[in-house]
Order: sequence, then structure tokens, then C-alpha cells
Amino acid sequence: MSSVIPTYDQGLIFFNYTTQQNKNVTVFLIGGFGAGSNTPADGFEIYFFMNPVYIRNGSIVNYVSDPSIGSELLYAQGLLIFPYSNGDYFMVQWDPYWIESGASSASVFNLFNVTSNNGYISSITPYGPLGNNGFGIQQTSNYFYVCMKATYNPSTGWLYTQVTDLNSGETATLSYNVGLKYSAGQYTFAIGGNTGGSYANWGIVYATVYSS
Repeated sequence: MSSVIPTYDQGLIFFNYTTQQNKNVTVFLIGGFGAGSNTPADGFEIYFFMNPVYIRNGSIVNYVSDPSIGSELLYAQGLLIFPYSNGDYFMVQWDPYWIESGASSASVFNLFNVTSNNGYISSITPYGPLGNNGFGIQQTSNYFYVCMKATYNPSTGWLYTQVTDLNSGETATLSYNVGLKYSAGQYTFAIGGNTGGSYANWGIVYATVYSS
């Protein structure tokens, strides 16, 4: 496991993990935030099946940061990192800003398909629409903790994601067929947290990857 924090307000933690034939792979994290002066936003991200390139001293040095992804499918995304990779990958983000800002028809999740060409990113495409499927965070909820669990089924291509408020028990869920299938082997998975402006300072206290 190695970490990279390449910008002032974005960070990723990477896991090299060997997936197993006909078994699901799950990325699990527990994290929280310190409240800023604005409504909490940005949240956490989980990245699946990367093969990062251009690694120096344990850190990935080539990536697309805070891209302008113009789409009616995205209401909020915040600051994001998309590492260069040999091969396509996907990322799911939980961003609680949607409901607190009154966008009740939007999804609390964002899901991205990242395609690569010779180690460089050629496109970043959001999936959707994903539907209304979550909960928001009140601005006063400092020391708020959530667990985020994302499970990919290699035989069907489906991604199942769940975020649970460990204080209230509220749950946000997403089930979506990402349309990508990967053979068993070694890949890099990652979890991310962002701090966009004064929209909360996100931190991760525990993370793991496992098969089932």
C-alpha cells in the first residue's frame, strides 16, 4: 500500500491486490470529516482495476486533476484525481452535497468510466442517470463517520456500492452494471478523499481490499 497526495486538497491511497477467479472483489473504508464553513461536499472515491504508469518514489506523478466533465448526469463532483493507467478502469464517488443543496432528483453517487490509450487517459465518461439513492449531511455534523463499501462481481460486471452513516444508520446504495469485465490478476485499487475549498476536510481511518 502506498499513498499519494499530489495537490493541496486531493489525496489517494493505493492497494496492489491480486483478484481471484470467479470471486467478487470489495473495497471497504471508514472515514469522516471536519466541517468547514460551507455545506459538506466531495466525499470519498473508490477506484477499481487500475494499472498506474509513471510511478516515482512510490507515488504516481502523472494524472488528470479536477477535470471539467461536462454532463447533465453530474450535479456535484468536487475535485477528483484520475491517474494515468495501462488499461481502462472505473471509479465510484459518494458526494453528499447533492441533497443539502436542494438537488433532490440527483444521485448521491457519481460513477466514471476511464479509458486509456498507451498509458494516457483518452476519455472520462460518467455513467447514468443513477437515480435518487442516498442521504445528505447536515453542516453541523462534525466528527461524522461513514463506512463505504463497493463490491464488483467479475462474472456479471455489476458494481454494488453502499455508504452507511455510522451515527444515524442511514444508508445510500447503488447497483449498476458498469459493462466492464476483468480477468483474475494483479491490479491497483485506490480510495480517495477531497477537500474542495471550505466544503469539509475528509479523512480515512481504515481501509482494506478483499475477495469473497
